[in-house]
Amino acid sequence: ACAFSERNAKRNKVRPESVDHALFLDGLAGGRFDLVLCNVPAKAGPPVLDRFLRELPGVVSERGWGAVVVVEPIAAAALESILGSGATVVAREAGAGHSAILFRRGTASDASADAGWAALERSEETVRAGRATYRFRGYWGLPEFDTPSFATSLAMDLCEDAMAGSLVRRVAVVNPGPGRIACRIKSRANGAVIDLCGRDALELVATTRNLALAGNQEVPAGMTTASPDGLADASYDLVVEIPDVTPRVDTLAESWAHAARILKSGGSYVAAMPSAVMDRFEKKRPKGFVRITARKKKGFACAAWRLG
Repeated sequence: ACAFSERNAKRNKVRPESVDHALFLDGLAGGRFDLVLCNVPAKAGPPVLDRFLRELPGVVSERGWGAVVVVEPIAAAALESILGSGATVVAREAGAGHSAILFRRGTASDASADAGWAALERSEETVRAGRATYRFRGYWGLPEFDTPSFATSLAMDLCEDAMAGSLVRRVAVVNPGPGRIACRIKSRANGAVIDLCGRDALELVATTRNLALAGNQEVPAGMTTASPDGLADASYDLVVEIPDVTPRVDTLAESWAHAARILKSGGSYVAAMPSAVMDRFEKKRPKGFVRITARKKKGFACAAWRLG
């Protein structure tokens, strides 16, 4: 979203001095701005929204203005959070389904340098994988906080098959969600470095934090990147992906191309998706990939291929 906003601004000849991509207000602590605007995403979850709206006035300068737009069901809670920060609400306007709140900094404190991730944590469990156990936390704003999806369950099972008898030193997980697949791999391929790729910044941070909970701190943390272009050629023993399926946009061939580029010879590629999409996905499979196993469950399909 940040990248598209930046690109659209440039297309409209809006060329700022700098553009910072931040998750919530992390990375902006200490900064103050004369104008702060936000279309608040209600699906982020009540604790996350409360924390965000209490911190938001802290990045408004003394002479500045802040404004948020929220859906009507959370408008009262949003107003309470903003007032609770010490900000001065100047105006409020309700429309058909949405409310806008205009405010000044007032007595609000600076936004905290602490990321405050405790507010985003929604659940915690101990997961068993064979003889291994590890802790896993679910996060507000992400799915699978209490149970894995069918696609994730299939991917975890087929990763076990793909890794059997293989030495797995480096893994890439594309679109990692909250980190269930990555944590399962870490528990089974002890010592593997796991890199993460995806355009959802919250997924990348949540997975990184869950990997840190999963043990073996001697293994160096992997890298994170928003695009597969940031993953090195011929570097991975295993690539796991839950492909983005966007209506009227065909990205399936692109997924294959990235997998072919970054996998080592003999490496495995595991992908899970709706069953109807898997048929199209298989038709785009390039030469060199040999399917080694496949499974279906409740409308989802997953397969593993080896790059020859």
